[in-house]
Amino acid sequence: MSRIVFLGGEAEAAGFRLAGIEARPVRAGGEAAEFARALEDADVLLLGARCAARLPPARLADASAAAWPLLMVLDDSDGAEAVRRLLGDAS
Repeated sequence: MSRIVFLGGEAEAAGFRLAGIEARPVRAGGEAAEFARALEDADVLLLGARCAARLPPARLADASAAAWPLLMVLDDSDGAEAVRRLLGDAS
């Protein structure tokens, strides 16, 4: 079975957890370390766009070009708001 991991904001991570996906919320400044760890752990790595934007572009490009793990950067602009509404967080 493939191991799917999501890295991104807390609200997005909560939504992915509800879907049964391993989700790791990433705090500002911790992106590079979490990204490196997830590259070792995941077969499929889902990366929130805001998290991806805080990674060194060359590192992200190298990971995208690699055959493993499959890396997908997700647009998290609208999804985060929807998850917050569903979870009752009005912030």
